[in-house]
Amino acid sequence: MHPNTSHHESPLAAVTPYLYAIRRNALKVFFCSLALSMIGLAIVAFIPDVYQAKTTILVDPQKISDHYITSTVNSDPNERLDTLTQQVLSTSRLQEIISKDSLYPAMRQKATEDEVVAYMRKKIKIELKQGSDQGMSSFTISYEDRDRFAVRSEERRVGKECRSRW
Repeated sequence: MHPNTSHHESPLAAVTPYLYAIRRNALKVFFCSLALSMIGLAIVAFIPDVYQAKTTILVDPQKISDHYITSTVNSDPNERLDTLTQQVLSTSRLQEIISKDSLYPAMRQKATEDEVVAYMRKKIKIELKQGSDQGMSSFTISYEDRDRFAVRSEERRVGKECRSRW
């Protein structure tokens, strides 16, 4: 910077050409924004609804000292979760649910039973969440589908069965 230079441009002077350009093209900017908004709304309107139901089951280990009573179940929660997952996601169990609740009628007409079961199996997720040092943990069962009534009934059924088996 030279001390003799008196360069006193205001910040507004630097922005003024851009403001004039926006003013000249205001209708174009408005209609482009409107068109992009309409396209976005149309895309969102055609995205199918997906419903998800979750059940979280808290597992509280026994609180009685091992000196007074010996545990009848001496297994790791991860092992129990693996067993439970295998039971819940077994082919025979899922076939029974699909038949009993008449799930996926269109798919059952076109696909094999194994394909329908695999489709439902992908929609059920079971995850273990380790707790604190006291050994308390939980697991979450979630089911998602486009049919909200099927989601609600199947999540309740799977959650109830898991609670009874845990």
